[in-house]
Amino acid sequence: MNNLADRNGNLAGTSEETRWLDLNTGKSWEWNLNFMQYSIPFSKKNGIVTGMGIKCNNYHFDNNNNILKDPVSGVIVPRFPPPGVSYSKSKLHTAYLTVPLLMEFQMGKDQKGFIGLGVIGDLKLWSSTRIKYYENGSKQRERVRNDFNLI
Repeated sequence: MNNLADRNGNLAGTSEETRWLDLNTGKSWEWNLNFMQYSIPFSKKNGIVTGMGIKCNNYHFDNNNNILKDPVSGVIVPRFPPPGVSYSKSKLHTAYLTVPLLMEFQMGKDQKGFIGLGVIGDLKLWSSTRIKYYENGSKQRERVRNDFNLI
């Protein structure tokens, strides 16, 4: 599950200043898919694991807002709907290419359990916001691709 933090390390949405960043944590998920993996054994139970994968994050906003990057200042600010409109879906989506470098320790009689310690490097592929809403009885969808100051 995903959530956001403010610059002080507090969960976003817990103060009035960051209320617009409040997320529906139950719908804000991360998933990972490793499509390549290489193991370099040191012994029967230890080795290095590396490879490549993809990581996707969805952040569903809990309030009637979204985010946008101010074109002048470059700061992320809230995006509220026009009067009389309510967003039925509002989320931020990100995708990253991942490269893990882990030291793996296998456990158990048949080495079915393991613990991996190391680092995972990420390269952002894209980030976008999506909103859905009804205006004058017509379903509207908007998608904005931007970097949103994410690394």
